[in-house]
Amino acid sequence: MKVLLVGRYEGGLIRGGAEVQLELTKDLLTAAGHEVAVVSPEVQEWGDIVHFFGTSDYFWSLANLCQEKGKPYVVSSIWYEGGSGRDVWFTRKKKELEGRYPRKSRKLLQGAAKILVPSEDVKWRLESFFDINRERCEVVPSGAIDNTFYDADPMIARELFGLEERYAVCVGNFLERKNQLNLIRAMKGVGLQIVFAGGASDQSYYDKCVGEAKGGKFRFLGKVGHEGGVLASLVAGSVVFCMASRLEDFLIAGVEAGSLGKPLVLGSGWNGPEIYEEHAAFVDPNDIDGIRAMVVVSSAMGDSDEKADWFRTRYSEDAFLRRTLEIYESVLE
Repeated sequence: MKVLLVGRYEGGLIRGGAEVQLELTKDLLTAAGHEVAVVSPEVQEWGDIVHFFGTSDYFWSLANLCQEKGKPYVVSSIWYEGGSGRDVWFTRKKKELEGRYPRKSRKLLQGAAKILVPSEDVKWRLESFFDINRERCEVVPSGAIDNTFYDADPMIARELFGLEERYAVCVGNFLERKNQLNLIRAMKGVGLQIVFAGGASDQSYYDKCVGEAKGGKFRFLGKVGHEGGVLASLVAGSVVFCMASRLEDFLIAGVEAGSLGKPLVLGSGWNGPEIYEEHAAFVDPNDIDGIRAMVVVSSAMGDSDEKADWFRTRYSEDAFLRRTLEIYESVLE
């Protein structure tokens, strides 16, 4: 099978969940013996199927060419618009009135053979916002657990970063929807060290978080990669993973932490309960006292082998590849 992958044009400079998912898909398909290319000026062939990662308006011109040439395409939604289906409908109407409604994204999704979403909940929200037929949506994890997490050695990160005491870990780029600021406000003065691993995607927000953290037990490590098992080691050495986000698509960092059996404290208000089920605690991202209480309680729970097995079975690289290929094959039948 020949597959053409399409990512954001700035993806090489601003890496996020869409880029991670594209790279994972490329690596796994290639390892499985498929011919894979990522759209660039050097690419000369369309392939059998085209896969877009995200719902950017500027994808529509290429999607339109796919339709003209009779090339089927699928879209991984990777879409951030929170609330219920009714909330999303009101958001849509507001954006239409303000002239900010993404009409090309709507055409992109409506023309897709399949739309890949991380949960059933997203199907309803996409239908409300883009008028798509949710029966064309297929649930596929927006990522898979990196194999480095399975044999994580906590001492690598402890020695590399000088982490000598108990700590909670928060993994993710600094963005307002990630809500690191309220986590800092919640944990200031508690005594449990909070270690942040993530780049300053929003520099002003990052600076605000660093300013709020002064005088508290917080460490800002910047971006920590999977190379050499460093990120896995950092998570393995923690007593709890906490990310009280306002909005997520899938949160692969939480899934990876779950694969080590870590207690998970996540923000409510998105499709997390469907992805994590009973294996995470959910808190109101605006409830400072609630965040503090849940992190403190969860930090004393210890790791769970049962939880680790659940995540490894459900969100392994093999499961991700198998599900992706099932969808490609159904489109090409």
